[in-house]
Amino acid sequence: MILLPSLLAHSLLARALLVATCAGGQGETARTGDFDEALAAAGRVAERGLAYLATQQNEDGSFSVERGEEAKQAPLAVTAIAALAFMAGGSTLGRGTHAEPVRGAIEFLLAHQVDTPPQGESGDPAGEMHYGYFSLESDPNSRMHGHGFATLAVAQAYGTLDFDPGFGESAGLKARADKERMRRALVAAVRLIERSQSLQGGWYYRPYEDDHEGSMTVLMIQALRAARDVGVDVDKGVIDRAVRYIHKSQRPEDGAFRYHLNSPSVSYPLTAAAVATLNAAGTYDSEVIDRGIAYMERHDPLLNPDLRFSGEQSFPCYGRLYAAQAYHVHRDPRLWHEWFVRAVRFLEGRQHREKGCFDGDEYGRVYATAMSCLVLELPFQYLPIFQK
Repeated sequence: MILLPSLLAHSLLARALLVATCAGGQGETARTGDFDEALAAAGRVAERGLAYLATQQNEDGSFSVERGEEAKQAPLAVTAIAALAFMAGGSTLGRGTHAEPVRGAIEFLLAHQVDTPPQGESGDPAGEMHYGYFSLESDPNSRMHGHGFATLAVAQAYGTLDFDPGFGESAGLKARADKERMRRALVAAVRLIERSQSLQGGWYYRPYEDDHEGSMTVLMIQALRAARDVGVDVDKGVIDRAVRYIHKSQRPEDGAFRYHLNSPSVSYPLTAAAVATLNAAGTYDSEVIDRGIAYMERHDPLLNPDLRFSGEQSFPCYGRLYAAQAYHVHRDPRLWHEWFVRAVRFLEGRQHREKGCFDGDEYGRVYATAMSCLVLELPFQYLPIFQK
């Protein structure tokens, strides 16, 4: 793998690869000049978004909300998401335009993992259940979402080290020690996820709560998948129980996914997340996926502009990120192409002309910008979790 210095340069390679991939058959008829233009625009818009993010990093490597902005503070989760955005743009711990922000963010995450062997009894919040937990005492909002995103970010960073000359076979003692430290952190993070799974197969907001909800469960599955992909052993039974939980969460009459088992509450963002996560677990073609995609097509605000301002469209950044992942691997490339063209136009029109940021939902501009960059960067497939 050759990591190019910028998304704009990489977009040229990506377009060439897409031409070859889509040549002939259904893919060729689905591709249009609009998709080519969308790829080029995505590179430009993402570059500006990443440049804005780099200006918002704190001295300790963290990211929170833009200074002076009134929004929910979730620095642990937002730092992990920002790190993912930089890596999806082609930067790693040791190379790329934004290598320094990646290093700072990953170091911040590692510095805020509970790495002291447990002293309390099993199940004691101060004891065993917290060992390996990415947490920050001053962050009341990230909780297990923060842990999941941090595990995902560290796994993606760890997975690039073999391609990074600073961490290869000839690396010095410090680099090898840093690499081993990341692996230990991943193993501890995975073990916490495994032992905090509820009896029903899902996860909840804190590692010692035996409860469950859909958005937390899909994130834990993706974090476990990312860790497994870089060589960390993951209990297959945990994955199997979690996938069964997701299946049971689907409402059979319309394909939507519930927030909680037996709950009447469903949403487009959660359905997109569930479909993308089943894909991540290895399911790409099934009746469950087909029903979920059909629900998404009917409720997607980009495919159905009249829905854009409906009350159902909460957490728009979250919904777009998971929808991008679900559509990207769908068997009909025309759906992905149509959606991505609309997504790029939508985001380009909402990017701040001077700052390069995006206005956010309740978690602020830094969060919204990182999430938007991830959507724009997905087809370039730098990030392992984005690769087909």
